[in-house]
Amino acid sequence: MASAHELKHGRFYSPSLGREMGLSVLLPAVYAPLGTRRFPVAYVLHGGESNHREWSERMALAQMAAPYPMLLVMPEGENSLYLNSSGP
Repeated sequence: MASAHELKHGRFYSPSLGREMGLSVLLPAVYAPLGTRRFPVAYVLHGGESNHREWSERMALAQMAAPYPMLLVMPEGENSLYLNSSGP
């Protein structure tokens, strides 16, 4: 049986947008922040009229990802279609 992933929510500063944005990250149980092991990363984008927590709140994301030692990064895109824009 695969180990559980850990879900973290946070914020990052976007120099292109000039402001902070939210993000969620799903880390595998074997992840060590100061370790040397490298992991594949998948960026999971939410749909319009939603936010970076959509995948983790609407799906059993941790259970589905459990067999895979990888990071899932879910950035906040607001309603931007993921284009660099300083406007809402």
